Amino acid sequence: MTDSPDGGWRRAVGRAVARGVAGVGPWPLAVALVGTASAHSGSLGGAAASATVPTWLTVLTGGIVVGTTFLFTTLLTDHDAMRSVNWSRVALPAPALARRALVRGCQLVSVALLGLVLVTGLSGTTTPTRNFALLFVWTGWWAGFTMTTYLVGNTWPAFDPFRAIAGVVRRVLDALLDGSAGTVAPDRTDGGTATVPASPAPRLPEEWGVWPAVAGLLALVYVEVVSPIGSDPRSLALVVAAYGLVTVAGAVVYGRTWFDRVDPVSRVFRTYGRVAPVQRDGDGLSLRIPGTAATEEVLPDRPGETAFIVALLWVTTYDGLVATPLWARLVEPVVGAGVPAVLVYVIVLLAGFGLFLGVYRLSSRAIRERADTYVAADE
Repeated sequence: MTDSPDGGWRRAVGRAVARGVAGVGPWPLAVALVGTASAHSGSLGGAAASATVPTWLTVLTGGIVVGTTFLFTTLLTDHDAMRSVNWSRVALPAPALARRALVRGCQLVSVALLGLVLVTGLSGTTTPTRNFALLFVWTGWWAGFTMTTYLVGNTWPAFDPFRAIAGVVRRVLDALLDGSAGTVAPDRTDGGTATVPASPAPRLPEEWGVWPAVAGLLALVYVEVVSPIGSDPRSLALVVAAYGLVTVAGAVVYGRTWFDRVDPVSRVFRTYGRVAPVQRDGDGLSLRIPGTAATEEVLPDRPGETAFIVALLWVTTYDGLVATPLWARLVEPVVGAGVPAVLVYVIVLLAGFGLFLGVYRLSSRAIRERADTYVAADE
C-alpha cells in the first residue's frame, strides 16, 4: 500500500514498538502457558488444593494475554521493523562433536525413561502421588520440560524417545531390505539435532498441509480431558503406548515429514521454543532477544500453519474452561437431558476451535482492509 504523508513517523513508531514488544512481549504468554502446564501436576488424585485465585482475576488476566497476542499478531505487520532487532545476538560455543554426543546421551536417557513410565504405569502403585509414571509425565515432562523450551529453545527432537526408536527401526529395515543402513541425515525440521534416516519415504498429500497436526492436537487434548490419564497410571501408560506406536509407525513410513506435519507434540514444542533467547544459528547456538526468532522464521506457505497456532491457543483455553465450576453448571443440565458427556466435550472442543479460527480470520481481514498496515487485505 502507499504510505500516507505521515507514514514516516508511523513506521518509526512501529519500529520502536517492535523493539519494545520483542524484548518483553513473549514472557507474559510464556508465564501463562507455564501456569497451565503446572496445573496438571497439581491435580494428581486431588492431593493438591485448588489455588485460591479469584475467578474474575483468572479470566481477566487470561483474556488480556490472549487478546494482546491476537492484537500483536494482527496490528504489528511491519516485518522490517521486527527484523531490525533480530541482528542483536551473541554466539554461544557449541562444538559439533560435543553436540552429537549430547544428543546421543539424551536419546538413551529418554528411551530408558519411556520404558520406566510404561512399566510403572502398568504394574506400579496406583496412588497418583507415588506413581512414577504420573509424576514424571505431568510434573517432570509436561510442566518441567515445557518450561525449559521457553529458555533454551526446542530441545524435544533430542529428547523425543519415539523419534529415536523410529530412527533405529528405520535403519534396521533399510539394512534388511536393501542394505542401505547408515544413510542418516540431520533432522533440522524442528530446529534440533536428532537424526532420522534419510532414505526415500512416501509423501503426504501437499494439500493436507499441517492439518493432520491440528487434528492430532485437538484429539490429544480431548483424550486428556475425558479420560482418567491424569490420575490413573494404567490409563496413562496405555495412552502413551498407543501414541508411541502411531508415532513410530508414522515416522518409519513418512520419515521426517511425520514430525514436521503430523506429530502435534513436536509442533507444540517447536512453537514454544520460538520465544526462547537461545536459538540454533546455522551449525551453532546464539543468545538473542526473546521472541525475535518467531519474527525471523519464514514458515512454509501451506494449509494449516495459522490454524495450528490458533488451535494451540484454543486448547489452552478449553483445558482450563472444562475444569471450572461454571462449566460443570452448564454441562449438567445437558447431560441430564440425555446427551452423552463425551459428545458434549467434543462438540464444544470443535465448535470453540472453529469460533477462534473464524474470529481470527475475520478480524485479520477487517484490520487489513481498514487499518494503516503493511499487508494487503488479500494476503
